[in-house]
Amino acid sequence: MGFYEEALLDQHFLARGRIGRLLVEVLAIDSVPVGFGIDENTALVVDEGRGRVMGASGMVVVDGRQARRSSSTRGTGLRVSLAGTGDAVDLRTLEVSAGAGKVPVPVTGSAVPLPEDPFARFAFLHLLRDLAASPEAEATFRLGTATLVIREAPGFAASMRAAEGGVQGVPLGFSAGPFLVDVLPGG
Repeated sequence: MGFYEEALLDQHFLARGRIGRLLVEVLAIDSVPVGFGIDENTALVVDEGRGRVMGASGMVVVDGRQARRSSSTRGTGLRVSLAGTGDAVDLRTLEVSAGAGKVPVPVTGSAVPLPEDPFARFAFLHLLRDLAASPEAEATFRLGTATLVIREAPGFAASMRAAEGGVQGVPLGFSAGPFLVDVLPGG
């Protein structure tokens, strides 16, 4: 649609489990190295180099500018963040700033339950929530022809407006990141 040419845009993102296709597209040699996955009933309002997430859910920022590509669909070091409603995104640095009134997501003692398919409906959102609330900092998936590794990056933080009330049972205004994501050969 040409609204914002500095990044790939994908819609219905978390609801339809589209993280896999955005990761692969950002890794593509001839592609834009930045992607925004905007969920249903959610918008990114852009004004003077900053974006603000508005609506019911959130937006995933995939930054491949520093990724190390090993092929046209594989690489390491993608930076991924989830910006929740009310959060701001600096469109130059891709840093996410938590919106006013947010509090840290408490870490519980529970292990991360890995979804069978990280690309299923809302599975990626639940995975990020579970990683944020767990002392564990990494999840690995063997997916046939690829291995997907998601781990908390230096500077990781997770925040929320309230423990309940967000989409699909996640905290209201949930945001988390940055994560480092690797898409490796083999499964």
